[in-house]
Amino acid sequence: MKKLILLIVLSVTGSAYANQPGKTMYYLGTNSHPISNTSNARTLGYVLNEYNMDGHLNLEKELSEGLPQNDIELAEKIANERLEKVDWSKLQKAFQGLALATAWDIKKLPAFVFADGQFVIYGVTDANEAIRRWEQYSQQDRYRLTRYR
Repeated sequence: MKKLILLIVLSVTGSAYANQPGKTMYYLGTNSHPISNTSNARTLGYVLNEYNMDGHLNLEKELSEGLPQNDIELAEKIANERLEKVDWSKLQKAFQGLALATAWDIKKLPAFVFADGQFVIYGVTDANEAIRRWEQYSQQDRYRLTRYR
């Protein structure tokens, strides 16, 4: 019975640790600034949410690429066929990224975001470097971070 209770406590503690705001990171990137070195983030227990802020433009380009310029009816037919095959989760994720960037008042891209928008690292695409900076900051300024949770 004690082993079962210990196992339950450990599994709950582990789940809570993985879902802490400090262990969730967001990357808001673009086509020209893709994220790099992500494997270590997962190894360290971070939940990485990646958003390509050009996602909606990519979808628009994909839908309109190669459409006939001189036959509007044919272009409309082809576009409608393509719309039926669209992976709407990609579009939804693109707009989620835009909503988060607006809510967090992100000034430029790329950006890593930690602590539910309280800490932003601009201009970095390397996940390892972002984690290093975040962990250094959070160790130095633990009081401020816990105060705003």
